Amino acid sequence: MKKILSNWALLLVIAITAAPALAGTPADNSMPHGKMMRQNQQMANAGQGPSGMMNKGMMPMMMNGCRMNPMMMKGGMMGNPSQTANYMKNYKKFQKFFNETRNLRKKLNDLQFEYGEAHWNPATTLGELQHMRARLNKLRQKIYAKRPQ
Repeated sequence: MKKILSNWALLLVIAITAAPALAGTPADNSMPHGKMMRQNQQMANAGQGPSGMMNKGMMPMMMNGCRMNPMMMKGGMMGNPSQTANYMKNYKKFQKFFNETRNLRKKLNDLQFEYGEAHWNPATTLGELQHMRARLNKLRQKIYAKRPQ
């Protein structure tokens, strides 16, 4: 019995240690990005980047995930001037909307809280909840009617 258990234990240890080797993970040479990373690293060690324009100081930053973002693609930090003008026009519209609907939105928030409390109160009737829902919907429609187009 002990011999059978020890054989199984030995087999288990061998399986655990051999599993990563048998999993078939590709070597660095077979992966395209691995090859490219090695070439870039060799160029960095030689004092130039992939295009011959970068020095050793730039290479680690590029290799550690520094990539272009959408702002850079749109022509700088400020972007397209016409997009900025549209943003400001829309910003002003929405700011006016938020200022005009401040009290309505506050009432809506308070009524939503009251509805939530009433929903959990066992003494609240179904009719009261329906009346509160109707009031909530009227407030939402008032706010929605004032939205910018």
